[in-house]
Amino acid sequence: MRTHTLIVVLLALTGCGQVSDRPSDPRTSAEDFRAYYFRDHAPGMPSRVEMEKLAPLLTREFRAQFEAAIQAHECHLAKVGNSEPPLVQGDLLTSLFEGASSGGVGKITTETSHAIAEMHWSYGTSELNAKPVNWTDALLLAREDDHWRVADIELRGQWDFAQKGLLSERLTALAETCR
Repeated sequence: MRTHTLIVVLLALTGCGQVSDRPSDPRTSAEDFRAYYFRDHAPGMPSRVEMEKLAPLLTREFRAQFEAAIQAHECHLAKVGNSEPPLVQGDLLTSLFEGASSGGVGKITTETSHAIAEMHWSYGTSELNAKPVNWTDALLLAREDDHWRVADIELRGQWDFAQKGLLSERLTALAETCR
């Protein structure tokens, strides 16, 4: 009995934070992304360790765009050291520079091989801001190898200085900065 319990615990632990091999649905994939965001995401360009955790949630093409941007980021740092700021400051995955302090998955619109998952984000109160900032971005999901994966992120911030547009376009531009 004791060996059986240990095996169950070990199997459960090895599966933590990973994408299941079973086919997914758009809501589960969006929830996995949300969990990644609050568990493993840090501001700025993802580190190689962070990218290992993010990669299973992304389509191959979006993952390649991240990899190219990370390579350019590392190239830039090697050239300038600490004499210039990094290429990416603030939160890369949401419209708000400070990032989100809470959030959840909203409405999901699904077609045959694509889906859009609204992500409702909030950034809590602070000394400067008496009310939380609330906004909605969108995960653009695509079906790949029986899994729904993030193919892009549409940043929909509606305030001055918000990040807007498709994250893939920003990653592509970043990848061109250090050739």
